[in-house]
Amino acid sequence: MNLVKNTTCSAEQCGTSLGDLYASLAAVLQKETVLYHELAEIIIREQEVLMQYSAEKLSESNSRKETVIVKAKMLGEIRMKLAGRISRHIGIDENKCNLSILIAHADSRHQNILLHLQDILRNQFEQIQNMNESNRALLDSSILYVKQSIDFISRLVSPAAVYGISGDLHTGGPAGNILLRKG
Repeated sequence: MNLVKNTTCSAEQCGTSLGDLYASLAAVLQKETVLYHELAEIIIREQEVLMQYSAEKLSESNSRKETVIVKAKMLGEIRMKLAGRISRHIGIDENKCNLSILIAHADSRHQNILLHLQDILRNQFEQIQNMNESNRALLDSSILYVKQSIDFISRLVSPAAVYGISGDLHTGGPAGNILLRKG
């Protein structure tokens, strides 16, 4: 497929110079790095909350994460619009374009800035992914512990089912005592 469309536009047609578009893209990426740094800090605190078993604090943490994610989504939309404008400006199909392609077409000053921001974002995404995996493992082990505790309590209070001599299923008394009753 041909990545180049015949939809290039001059600075007058696009309304902004290419340099200004690249500067705007760098500003949005910079804001995203700040936002993802904030998200990473929230996830670090979330791990501490998970170890404290506080539903209220976990709910607060989730609310903060959701707020940051909504902001990131808005910045992502702005970034995509800027990328589309730059793509049209340089004559590349915006559906086939990514940040690396845009960086390759930038002047050297913008290339350096954008490459640096791209590297920061890539590292932040990896860090966030690793922390999320760690938190997921912590949650999985907590859920397993709760399930095993429920099973244990159920065995203590529920009568055990046994087969009688005739082959009928009989329920016996509870497998254990939770309370000691003294009269």
